[in-house]
Amino acid sequence: MNKQDWDNSLLEHFALKKGGFSLDLLMEMVTEVMDSGAPLLSEGKGTELGEKTKKSIMDLLPKFEISEAWGQLDTDARQEFEKYMNNIKGNSLHQKLAYIRGFTNRHDSSKYQVHEILSNLMFLDLLSTVVNNFSPSGAGFLFEAFMAGLLKGTQAVEKVEGVLQIEDFLNAEGVPFSLKLLTPGGLIKGSIRNLVSFLAHHPMGSEGIEYLTVYKYGKGKTKALSFYSFTIDYTNIYYWLYDSLEGFASIKLKEGQRIGGEREATIEKHRREQEKVLNFVTAAIGGRMSKGASAVQKAIELMISADGIRGADILKRYGNEENVLSAENEKLLDMAPAEILELTPEDLILLRKFRKELHGSIKSVVPASHPMGSVLKTVEFSGGEETIASMEELIALYEQDPAAWERQILTLAGLPIREKTLAEATGAGTQFHIKSSLVVSKSLPEVYKKVRYGEITTDEEAIRKIGDKYAKQLEESVMQILEHLDVLISGITGYFVGDAKERGPAGTDAVNSSKELSRIFSEKQKELA
Repeated sequence: MNKQDWDNSLLEHFALKKGGFSLDLLMEMVTEVMDSGAPLLSEGKGTELGEKTKKSIMDLLPKFEISEAWGQLDTDARQEFEKYMNNIKGNSLHQKLAYIRGFTNRHDSSKYQVHEILSNLMFLDLLSTVVNNFSPSGAGFLFEAFMAGLLKGTQAVEKVEGVLQIEDFLNAEGVPFSLKLLTPGGLIKGSIRNLVSFLAHHPMGSEGIEYLTVYKYGKGKTKALSFYSFTIDYTNIYYWLYDSLEGFASIKLKEGQRIGGEREATIEKHRREQEKVLNFVTAAIGGRMSKGASAVQKAIELMISADGIRGADILKRYGNEENVLSAENEKLLDMAPAEILELTPEDLILLRKFRKELHGSIKSVVPASHPMGSVLKTVEFSGGEETIASMEELIALYEQDPAAWERQILTLAGLPIREKTLAEATGAGTQFHIKSSLVVSKSLPEVYKKVRYGEITTDEEAIRKIGDKYAKQLEESVMQILEHLDVLISGITGYFVGDAKERGPAGTDAVNSSKELSRIFSEKQKELA
């Protein structure tokens, strides 16, 4: 077959006229089939990947351009991004990340439609690519665009008149976020002047600014991201910046007592509830892990007791609520006393280890006031009642006159009311520094307005394993569609840009895949008719 014949053959199969395909039409058809509600999942049915490719489903996912335009409305890149990311369920960042965490932990396809599985896998793939394949500055900027697109907002590129900008992106409701992508232990830094200006003058300044702080874990490649968030506003800026502002000596927190802010009665209420829950969970774990026959017997007695059974139910409940418990591991919390009694010492150790680690996973994502949180502590100020009064006066001043509050805070910070020189604007004394140890603390109460959103894997190998677990549960035709799309695109590319020896086979592969896709879609349309 000569070149003209090949061109005509390809055009015949990929032209819009006469019922042929273009890539856009093909993708529209794929989306239509996947969104139709047709039962594309086969319960318990394994699927062999095609003999020719044997690729991971991660290799077969649709690819599109990594772009900072994700963070801008009405761009082609944003529309392509939303096509997939709008399937990530949840109205808030907390809900969306919990949804993804549940997807990665459960591996239960019965809970997800095909389009949701593909979108979730693409979310993980894109997130991993952004944090691992770009420079720190490039990754940070793309991450801002990614989060803006995920929350249906915009990356902050336009300044609000009269306000020194500190926000990096806005969500769909226009709520501002400042994003910090850090390595563990890194300092959260920012301009004191810009922060105070934002709180005093921004239209949403009274609500504060939310700092989304994301830590990258892993040597070399980033294996996981741990998401934290805290909001600084006019009511708690004194707690967060006490050791950054030299003029704040009168309201400085006592060293070693940086957490708290709750009334003592409230703290005691949380303490009693948490201790009660901890006793149940400790029984479910079998008490402290130690060696010896007597220790093993004691552990068994605790685990099969009424408290131990209740503790296992508590672990199951909160493990599911926080999406840190996989479906296959639920059975390890549903064990009857007779089943525990039959365990070998080695299996008992593994069971206790699992329950202990699950307890730790739950504690790491719940707030301090949660029944499984950490007991809160009180705040102590070096200036006692006088310090508290000073803080209350500043809060009252903001509510009366934000501009006057701004001037007072700048004075307390040792900064001039107006910037005079560039050196003054960028000097060491103009920056606040928040230690990561404070952000990751498990005992920060509500006054700090801090939450932990949990951890999301960005490890490529782990993501491939997650993808392949779901792929085994997909109906064969879904995998066939993805495989033929992969061959189709590769074939077209190889035909038009490959060397002379590769053009013929590449074109043949493209045409054959086109025919197979046409057959599969025809069958699906008949099933839906």
